[in-house]
Amino acid sequence: MAKRRRRTTPRLISWWWVVWGVVAVAAAVWVSTAWLLAQTGAPDAALRIDAIKTGLSVGAGTGGAIALVLAIRRQWLGERAQTHAEEDARERRITELYGKAADQLGSDKAPVRLAGLYALERLAQTNPDHRQTIVDVICAYLRMPYVLPAALGAESPDRAAAQEELQVRLAAQSILTEHLRPHHEVWLDLDPDVPGPTFWDGMEVDLSSAVLIDFDFSHCRALFPEFSSAQFYGDTTFSYCRTGSMSLNGAVFHGPAYFHNAVIHGGAFFDYVSFHDYVNLSQIEFAGDQARFPAAEFRGSADFLATTFGGAARFDGAVFHQEVSFRGATFGSGVWFGDWPEGARYVVSASCGEAVFHGPLDLSEVSVKDPSGPNVWPTGWRISTDGETATLERVSAPPASGSRRAARTRRRVRIDLRSRIRSLLP
Repeated sequence: MAKRRRRTTPRLISWWWVVWGVVAVAAAVWVSTAWLLAQTGAPDAALRIDAIKTGLSVGAGTGGAIALVLAIRRQWLGERAQTHAEEDARERRITELYGKAADQLGSDKAPVRLAGLYALERLAQTNPDHRQTIVDVICAYLRMPYVLPAALGAESPDRAAAQEELQVRLAAQSILTEHLRPHHEVWLDLDPDVPGPTFWDGMEVDLSSAVLIDFDFSHCRALFPEFSSAQFYGDTTFSYCRTGSMSLNGAVFHGPAYFHNAVIHGGAFFDYVSFHDYVNLSQIEFAGDQARFPAAEFRGSADFLATTFGGAARFDGAVFHQEVSFRGATFGSGVWFGDWPEGARYVVSASCGEAVFHGPLDLSEVSVKDPSGPNVWPTGWRISTDGETATLERVSAPPASGSRRAARTRRRVRIDLRSRIRSLLP
């Protein structure tokens, strides 16, 4: 049953209420006087006069009570009007500040644009109802076309302006991600369910086609982050983030990317994504119904160590130019590497040792560019060479793997993962 809408405007007093008020006062005088005269029962004129005076006093009291109610109502209406006036003034002030900050973002001077960003941040922090709008503005700014200073010639007249714009963009990224983390002190291992005062909960982030530099989304919380066709330069970090569905369709990572220990509760879409350097997708929990990597290109080595795929995992047409490891990964549903013109290709080596498959597994269309490499395929699959082409073929049904084996594998993989990350750090 739908809730009844509250009345937003006060009800006007009808003139009938005035008539009823007069009648109530007269009735109070008459009833009280008649009752007192009946109680005295004496013909004494003085007593009758006192009874009439008392009745009139009762009438005056009744009228006073009615006047008091009207005064209270008038006071309530005045306070309500004052509250509305203050709210209107506050909204006008917010609109004024918002418009001024937006104008600053359009300035041709980098310090003015920086001032606009920090003004928007302050406005969002003090006005939670406007946070999503301000997040949308910051994301829209980052989606604007941008050319890195390194892509411009040393003698280019636009190089200095590009360097200044780089600082503005780094500030915009920092403002956005800092308020998407439940706590700034991530090293203290604080409870993310009890966020700090600067956390902006329930935000949607749209950075599709944005140019992002050294983007750090680690430990962030967002509903449905959208990064389709984005360009990531430098080190990119999504580790320990928690999101709903995440889309990276067509995104390009020009530097190393780290997604380890992230949790994606909805669908994960990496269609046509391109990783030009090392990518760490280890110990991710793909909790949604699908994790898609069709036609993804991995030019550097890729790790899926101890990653959990809760739904279907699709690698149709994925290209792996260097080593890829699925060691200790758990696939809760089907896994597909085929259904693409060239299947999935492993260039150097692939390790699927101790991976757990709970659903159908199809590797029949996988082509292997280096059959002599240190490949470790799932039990029941082997390399079959036909001339210059090496593919995988099934030799027997893979045995079921229990949960104890998976737990032992995870412990070993965590140790390997730590050592591998340390070796990659400068």
